[in-house]
Amino acid sequence: MANVYLSTVRISDERAIAPVVYRRAKVGQALAPEHHLVWSLFGRSDNERTWLYRRLTDRDLRIISTNAPKSSPYAAVVTMREQNFDWLKPGMRLVFKLRANAVQRVVVDGKTRKVDVVMHVLHPLPPEERSARREEITQAAYLKWMQRQGAVHGFLVEQETFQVLAHYRERIPRRSAAPALINCGELVGLLTVTDGQALGRCLNETIPLHERAVLTARPLARARRASKQDG
Repeated sequence: MANVYLSTVRISDERAIAPVVYRRAKVGQALAPEHHLVWSLFGRSDNERTWLYRRLTDRDLRIISTNAPKSSPYAAVVTMREQNFDWLKPGMRLVFKLRANAVQRVVVDGKTRKVDVVMHVLHPLPPEERSARREEITQAAYLKWMQRQGAVHGFLVEQETFQVLAHYRERIPRRSAAPALINCGELVGLLTVTDGQALGRCLNETIPLHERAVLTARPLARARRASKQDG
């Protein structure tokens, strides 16, 4: 199984970041400049994106990539390690944190479309019911989506630990087209590995496939030790 790089990157002071990038950034449009910033760590000689990232704090990003990032004038690589996922074994329990653009395929008027898993359930409901059941439906829709992913990629979600921390929409400006609207969910919980090789392939192969999902997973015992140290 091929190795990947797990890196923590710290954004430079905004005054040092390319003005052309941040001048265009407005409220609700943060993803566009962030993508420019991450690109600066890998160069643009290769047009294929081979990285995924998630924001940890206002200044820090976590990146998983098939190539090693290099510090740029806009961001510094603070930590980096190369690893594979050969250590994943059936029965292991992992803590996960996931930001996902969770979609499913549906047929509408004879055509197949991708729809957000939450909005697909909420949309047909009357406004009053939609408002009253939004939290319940959001939790259930994301759980079902995670269970479907697990059936394919070698893990079981421990339902009683599963939480949806947030469900929101990102607006990404595009030069010659209408802005792209992406619904995102922040998901946390515990999972049990059922097929280590399948889950390892999933963690590796989501990078070149450009899936808009970033999964951070670590063994439960290690996560508990880190929690005690933080406390």
